[in-house]
Amino acid sequence: MPQHRKGAESIRLGTEDKNKLPGCRRRNPETGTGMRKNNIEQRNQRLQIIEKRWEDIRHTIEEQLPATEQLIALLQSLDAPYCPCQIGLPIEMVQEGIEVGKEVRNRYTLLQLLWDLGLEETYSKQIRAWLEELEKRG
Repeated sequence: MPQHRKGAESIRLGTEDKNKLPGCRRRNPETGTGMRKNNIEQRNQRLQIIEKRWEDIRHTIEEQLPATEQLIALLQSLDAPYCPCQIGLPIEMVQEGIEVGKEVRNRYTLLQLLWDLGLEETYSKQIRAWLEELEKRG
């Protein structure tokens, strides 16, 4: 089991804290509705929190996410596919998944962070270009 690094601990939120983040409740017990994560007012409130915690967030991302080359090497060592084209998945679908994937789960993920920052389309295009280059190299 991987050990949690200090950066991750510094921004880890308990259940009570998650319910205090604007738009990040799992379910409203009275109405049964899910979170309103795309509400602009709540997005603006989250942006204020992101701005205050940005260094912790950035540090955690850098510390917790392995480098692309590491992931590819690991998958290759397992004879596993490492590019969507290797399993017949169109790059367009990957790009679309990055842009709308935040809607799949009712939790705050890196994809929601990209949306909050207005960067999901920029990153989806960059990843698409990178995948197209990876596909050409075979």
